[in-house]
Amino acid sequence: MSYNWNVYKLFSNGNRAKAPFAILEGEDCDSESFMTKVRKNLEEKFGAKARSTKYKIMRADRPQE
Repeated sequence: MSYNWNVYKLFSNGNRAKAPFAILEGEDCDSESFMTKVRKNLEEKFGAKARSTKYKIMRADRPQE
């Protein structure tokens, strides 16, 4: 089953952004292939700086707290 995943940027103080940085589709966020897809997709959209940014990935159909 495929889900939509919200990708939130994490700030240096540990807080996360209120709005998703990106929304991706995939099956399991724990899989290596999914994380590779996330990194590749973000680097294509936002450049090399996105590589050094920390992210929190949450399923879109669940509470975002």
